[in-house]
Amino acid sequence: MQQINFPTGAQEILNRYFNALGVLEFILFQVDQNKSSLKDFHRVAAMNGLNSLMKRENTERCWGPDNSSFLTQIELNLREGNEVFVQSFMGDSFDAKTQLFNESSEVSEGFAFAFLNPPYSLKVSGGAVGAEHELFLNFLKEVLSGPEAGAKMFSWNTESSSYFDAGREWWGCFFWTLEIPSLSRIIVIVGSSTD
Repeated sequence: MQQINFPTGAQEILNRYFNALGVLEFILFQVDQNKSSLKDFHRVAAMNGLNSLMKRENTERCWGPDNSSFLTQIELNLREGNEVFVQSFMGDSFDAKTQLFNESSEVSEGFAFAFLNPPYSLKVSGGAVGAEHELFLNFLKEVLSGPEAGAKMFSWNTESSSYFDAGREWWGCFFWTLEIPSLSRIIVIVGSSTD
């Protein structure tokens, strides 16, 4: 398993998301053909994704008045992952089959919620009505490949790392792995933010 860059089209969509103040992080890995059991394979990807974030945080982010580095701790034991299916991954605010949004959902969980509701609202340039939903649908297609039929997803315990401490204070914590078999890739998706 090797970390790789997102293809150009996917990276452009990612950049639009980050420019709109999205806070989820996405780490892409190319998959070896010799993988272990499904859960172990996703667990290794989850660990590799957290390690990648830890390296990035410790070199790019400084916290506190003395500019000291914020060190992220990772539990070496990520056993509490559960396979989830597309609708559970998306959450109640988006119907994966119909591709329709449920604005009345007050449940603050699932990928659609985390993507569309960062701590200070998603601010898509242009501001047209529905621009956030359009960005989300493009994101699903270009970055997550649908998710395609046959995609495997796991949800992971956010107690596994101090990376998630900030999100426990206010906005929330999110941690998934999504395998795209047709491309031999796996994406680690994490989110944790506060004011």
